[in-house]
Amino acid sequence: MDGKKNFTEGPIFGPVLAFVLPMIATHLLQMAYNIADSSAVGRLVGSNELAAVAATNSLTHLIINMLSGIGIGAGVLVAKYFGAKDMRRVTRSVHTAMIMSLIVGAVFFAIATSIYAPLIELYIKEPIYVPIAKRYMGIICLGIPALSVYNFASAVLRSLGDTKTPLIIGATTGIVNVALNYTFILGIEGIGEAGAAIATVVAQYLSAITVVIYMFVRQSKPYALRIRSMCFDTGVALGSLRLGIPAGIQSSCLAISNIVLNSSVTALSPLANGQIAQYANSIVHSITGISWSAVACYSQAITAYTGQNWGAGRLDRVKRGFGIILGQGELVLSGMVALELLTAPLLCRLFINDRAPVEETIALAVPLLAFVMIPYVLAIVMDLLQGMLRGLGHSTGPMIISLITVVGVRIVWSQLIFPLFAEDYYSIFKLYLCYIISYVLSIAVLGIYMALCRRTVRERLSAEGGK
Repeated sequence: MDGKKNFTEGPIFGPVLAFVLPMIATHLLQMAYNIADSSAVGRLVGSNELAAVAATNSLTHLIINMLSGIGIGAGVLVAKYFGAKDMRRVTRSVHTAMIMSLIVGAVFFAIATSIYAPLIELYIKEPIYVPIAKRYMGIICLGIPALSVYNFASAVLRSLGDTKTPLIIGATTGIVNVALNYTFILGIEGIGEAGAAIATVVAQYLSAITVVIYMFVRQSKPYALRIRSMCFDTGVALGSLRLGIPAGIQSSCLAISNIVLNSSVTALSPLANGQIAQYANSIVHSITGISWSAVACYSQAITAYTGQNWGAGRLDRVKRGFGIILGQGELVLSGMVALELLTAPLLCRLFINDRAPVEETIALAVPLLAFVMIPYVLAIVMDLLQGMLRGLGHSTGPMIISLITVVGVRIVWSQLIFPLFAEDYYSIFKLYLCYIISYVLSIAVLGIYMALCRRTVRERLSAEGGK
């Protein structure tokens, strides 16, 4: 069938690379939303506003990761049914997923608008940032329904191998977002950081509307939406939630831990030059997402690859594919990290207002970037193990492991151990030691869990008539 990628046969390296590269480009364009917001706010509004907007990034990523994770649950089922060549279930799963996206978006919107204000007050320690962050986040929440639709649709498209469509849509709406950022901030007096938030929300709704129209227009594709085929399959919905909710919680582990870590960084402000540490931390969180996109994309790629081969009963290809995809991912990630570090001083300047201590901030931000990003060579192993387990229908185990080895370790470190070393703004390096510790511990536990799951997976394949 035209317009989809079949991972159950043929070579692995080339098709996976062709699948991942457009997805990385898409993630980078989506990141342009936040980068454009941060750059426009930092350079056109002020350094306090930049720090406040950056402080909300972890909360925004928490919402995005939850929505993406639940969408991935639907994508795993679509990939499984496609691998099994059960096109009737593929069609029912696609339509159920899109109806679910509306329901999930409405629920998340209601929850987010109820809790974002007290959460901001809880984890942002610097009082001057709180009202700015609340105003920005209140507008961002308006885009959650659109974000849900777009993430579910993207998960469906990617599960069938279509990564180019999200790239094209992301490129178009990314340009709109950047243009509106500067148009609102420069054109409307006093709008400040709210202009950047409005631009992001407009771009999110444009993305959602465009991808839905595309799925209705492309009637020959397995992901096509049709009014006459619209249905809500309870079994598919429950299966998607069974896989998706743990995946969403697991995907949110990083955002949850970053919220806690950010709270510890803001506590450095009263120390000598602690304000510089806060500025540098904001810049680092804006820039590191560039290379982290490779980690996230390869995790999604192995989930789609594993899901299709699970449906086809090709457990042999799952094992062989993991080594190939991991090797490829390490090469791509290493190149991206090296490029970021080489251009780090220039990248940092994009986010610094002239009124901020420019050279001092860059002097701290550049080594901090290296300290955070180089261990990503471990992080990609962790995420690929999680992605493969999701593709095999195991979501709860990896979720529990992540909650303990990622969130738990980082909370204990930042709240109990780090305060013992918080002497000056260089203490931020001691804070971020918990990244490396959590990666190593998570990989070890996930490896043990994977070994324990092998027999279960083989038995399930046998029961489903797999080879």
